[in-house]
Amino acid sequence: MPDDLGKMPHDVLVVCGGLDEMSGPPEPLAGAFPHGRMVVVPRRNHHSTVGDRIYKDAVVDFLAGYLQSG
Repeated sequence: MPDDLGKMPHDVLVVCGGLDEMSGPPEPLAGAFPHGRMVVVPRRNHHSTVGDRIYKDAVVDFLAGYLQSG
């Protein structure tokens, strides 16, 4: 299954809280995708990341880039 990630033709955004102890390090997951991007939200855990402004800005930027390219 990890080899399948390398075949994904689309951009992928991986976001992780800097204090997240549940998901593990985001680098291996983002690096498994040919077009993987990673954002680490400082001082946030697994549950508080989504409410953070850095997370929201990263998602908006990612989607805006996706819409512009398609």
